[in-house]
Amino acid sequence: MGISVLTIAAPAALTATTNGDAANVTDFHGVCKLVLSTTATGGAGQTSSVKIQQSEDGLTGWQDTGLLFETIDETGGATMEIVTNVDNYEQYLRAVTTLAGVDATVSNCVLLVGRKQYET
Repeated sequence: MGISVLTIAAPAALTATTNGDAANVTDFHGVCKLVLSTTATGGAGQTSSVKIQQSEDGLTGWQDTGLLFETIDETGGATMEIVTNVDNYEQYLRAVTTLAGVDATVSNCVLLVGRKQYET
């Protein structure tokens, strides 16, 4: 089986702290990569941090997974990866982007890259 990609947070220009949509990860198994692609923030004193949360039903009970990308500021964008075993998490994941600073802005997306249990 080949490598598959699932969007955890679609590419978006953000102007406020944002909870991403629920992404069902049950088709994936084993070691996967979470990949964050982000711009720099829009100005001095602004920061952006992205963490991953989990939920059983994708609607309620969101909990931090402990997965957190490095904080970004106005000095430059980045592409970052976190390697993790997706079997350790509940059925749904989402990305939470927290912006800080006056009129903070950032553009980012988060992908899950790994192998599916079954080909469809």
